[in-house]
Amino acid sequence: METYNTGNLQKYHSKNPLKRIMVSRFQNKLAEVVSAACGGQPATLLDAGCGEGFTANYLYDRISGLKITGIDYFAQAVTAAKDGNPRKIDFQTGDINKLKFSDKSFNIVIATEVLEHLTDPSKALSEIARVTQTTLIISVPNEPFFCLGNLASGKNIRRLGNPADHINHWTYRGFRKFLENNIPEGVFNVKTYNCLVWTLAVLTRQSA
Repeated sequence: METYNTGNLQKYHSKNPLKRIMVSRFQNKLAEVVSAACGGQPATLLDAGCGEGFTANYLYDRISGLKITGIDYFAQAVTAAKDGNPRKIDFQTGDINKLKFSDKSFNIVIATEVLEHLTDPSKALSEIARVTQTTLIISVPNEPFFCLGNLASGKNIRRLGNPADHINHWTYRGFRKFLENNIPEGVFNVKTYNCLVWTLAVLTRQSA
């Protein structure tokens, strides 16, 4: 059984200036692609695997007209996301492998740094694609650079920089191949971006 850990909290509360710069640059790129997906119009967005709500909060504050729902498997993370949060974001517990939403429920779906934690990432990918109406945005660590970055900062030395809860590892090209092999041909256009230690993928539904 999966156990809740505070790695996400540590990342966003890090005092390491290099890590803070990298996270900030990644968030800016994410906001850029989400804003482009909105096209200047109000949109619904699902943050699948929202954790403590850092990404949902960031997007809410920077992109007007977003109606955000965040789901996470761990009740502790959802409680943390809700506590003292003045934003109108619907945080709730949920299983990314079995979403309770109907097909194409959300204009935009994001899953940032989620798939590397899952025993069956292809199943989760199928589910988040199912509830996406127009644009699916996914990020995962870009290996080996993510682990090398951890080693350089003195983290996870005994595991060669690999966090204990990361069970899937993709290079930039490897993740694109994973997407192409697990998304039905002709359904989504796939575009990928190299964001230093992360790979960011934007999948646009052709039949939207």
